[in-house]
Formats: sequence, structure tokens, C-alpha cells
Amino acid sequence: MLGYPANQAGGLMTTVLTCASPGQTVAQVRDALTAQAEHHTDIDAIAVLDTSGRLLADIPVFDLLASDNETPLGDLIDHENPPITLRPDTSLNVVATELLESRRRSLLVVDDDGRPLGRILIDDVLDALAPGHRRRHLPRLRP
Repeated sequence: MLGYPANQAGGLMTTVLTCASPGQTVAQVRDALTAQAEHHTDIDAIAVLDTSGRLLADIPVFDLLASDNETPLGDLIDHENPPITLRPDTSLNVVATELLESRRRSLLVVDDDGRPLGRILIDDVLDALAPGHRRRHLPRLRP
């Protein structure tokens, strides 16, 4: 990704992001997620940005599912629990440690101004830590 080594945050991240503003409603963000359905495995949270594009919060998709349609995203921001961010040159070991300690499924990579560049998903870190391991895709069982 963007010329970063595979053992750094920038090389691990996906650039598929869903971003929103605090004034957008849950319904509006759900519509944006629907439009990005082809990337459903890369999206587990919504990056909430200020008017300058700087990160304010990282709201899990589950919080959208558990909220009313007309709720503004700003009401879902947990000011006591700010998002954990990484720089693109953060080492794989630090990325893994941050994911383990935070108990999150993903972390955002930001630039010097706090603008999101991408997201690192826990499964991408596991793939990087297990060289030669290929992700196995098992068929879905349907009732």
C-alpha cells in the first residue's frame, strides 16, 4: 500500500474506509455502507471526521445497528474512549500489540494531521504474522 513495507502499518492497511461527519444520521451512514457492500469484509467501523477531515471518533458498525435511524453520529461518539491510531511507519509488532491491548478488531492509520489513510484489520495482522499461511475460505453452511 502506497509504497510502505509489508511489516509496517502502511503496508498492512486497507484504504477502504467509510467516513462520516458528526451531523450525519445513522440512516445516512447505513445507506453509505450499503453502497460499499462489495467491501463488507474491510469495514467494521465508521471514521467520524471533523470539517477539516481530521479523525474525531471510530464508531463500530454494531453501534449503528443498535441505534435509531435519526440518531446523529455525534451522539454515538464516546469521548471517554478516543480512537487508537497508528502512523503508517508503525512496525508490525507495535500494530499487533495495540490490537491485543485495545481488544479492537481494527485500528486506523492516520497522517501527521490526524486524517485517516486506511484501516488495519486484525485478520491482516494475523496473516502477516504467519508467513506462508494462506487464508482458507470454507463454504458457508446454510440451513
